[in-house]
Amino acid sequence: MLDTARTVSELSEFLRWMPTDASTPDFPRLRDGDPHAPGRKQTEILRTADRLRFLLPSVGLEGTKTLTEETTGS
Repeated sequence: MLDTARTVSELSEFLRWMPTDASTPDFPRLRDGDPHAPGRKQTEILRTADRLRFLLPSVGLEGTKTLTEETTGS
């Protein structure tokens, strides 16, 4: 608990800009051993979102292609 409080304190400046309605990542699902699972999840979110406001942990080719296609309609 103290480590969590310390981390929140250290990240407080960053966390104040995070939307309060953001959903919690599905961490257990990301532990399946597939190194590409986070990228696939990111691409899925980009493909299905009605609206985006995001800070991505990484930028991958598939996610970038999907975002371009969804934005331009091509």
